[in-house]
Amino acid sequence: MRLGSASFCDGTSGVSRPSIGTPFVAMCVWLLLGVGETVPAQQPTRSTNQTLRHRDRVDSHGDPLPLGAVARLGTVRLKHAPFVTGVAFSPDGRKLASTSRGSVRLWNVADGRLLEANDRLTESAAQQESPMTCEGPRAVLCKPTIPSGAHFFCAPVFAPDGSAIAIPCQRHLLIWSPGGDPDVRHLGKPDREVGDCVYSLDGGLLAWASAADTCSGQPPVIEVWESASGKPVREIDVPSPVVRLCRSPTSNLIAAALANHSVGIWDMVPGTQVRLFEYPDRKTSLVAFSPDGKRLGTANETSVVVWDVATGEKLLDIPFPPISRRCITMDIAFVPQRDILAVLLIDDDGSKLVTWNATTGEHQKTGSSG
Repeated sequence: MRLGSASFCDGTSGVSRPSIGTPFVAMCVWLLLGVGETVPAQQPTRSTNQTLRHRDRVDSHGDPLPLGAVARLGTVRLKHAPFVTGVAFSPDGRKLASTSRGSVRLWNVADGRLLEANDRLTESAAQQESPMTCEGPRAVLCKPTIPSGAHFFCAPVFAPDGSAIAIPCQRHLLIWSPGGDPDVRHLGKPDREVGDCVYSLDGGLLAWASAADTCSGQPPVIEVWESASGKPVREIDVPSPVVRLCRSPTSNLIAAALANHSVGIWDMVPGTQVRLFEYPDRKTSLVAFSPDGKRLGTANETSVVVWDVATGEKLLDIPFPPISRRCITMDIAFVPQRDILAVLLIDDDGSKLVTWNATTGEHQKTGSSG
């Protein structure tokens, strides 16, 4: 079945139904084409050469059609079923990685063509799955927040040289190196859930948010591991669980939005804390460095704040434009070479993309999906 596309069947290929997205549309196309009873696949009525000829058929984009199909409505490009849980551009901007439930896809940005796919992530994660067990008064809390075996994958992260992709998955960090090998490596501890992850500037280290261990009562930390050997290097203590994690484009500084409404900055190589921004009356859920690494943008439910990384000075405190009462901020980013700060949010009226001048704080535009 092709998600988001429909394929017409010529009725002579020995298949019993067309590959099409919607059952109702499939039936309509089936009837319009005048296809009656089809020949069972076990009793082909054409020569081997005819079968090969049908297998060579492609759609208008050059993508192969299912056996027996003569045309396709729509396209299979940039289609990742059943739903997309995260995307990331490669460092050179030429490839796009997408994750879904149990799989990762690598696409050509220029034309949307599928370059490579790995559908063994769920199998790989399941092999490493181990039950969380503990005793005592904390036993009732000793459960993963996502059921074992569900394997929901977070946004992928490319290594700086583009040779590998790190994918947070529940209590695992999966490392996949595209190039034909579907096998993945596993980092992390089986008793701690993995959150956002980042590579160091040279790709030698991986840091990720590690949730608190409810069994032993250990606090949340940021774990740092060697990306090549898979050996743990250090744990960075954090005062509160990490909500979002990001790295500076120009250094090994990492910023974390914390559940206690503060934002911390650490150097992931020595593990030392550089700065702590406290905003007790607003819960910060998003963080992003500017392209030059000198500013840090943070977002909460009502405003965007821009900080000077070197001095800790608050440069801007920008309230959101008029929106409905309920608002969820989804993402924040500086637009390279344009000095624009953008925030994606969702309220009762739908999703909105709000942009400001990143230096003056002047509101520029609010785009809505309705």
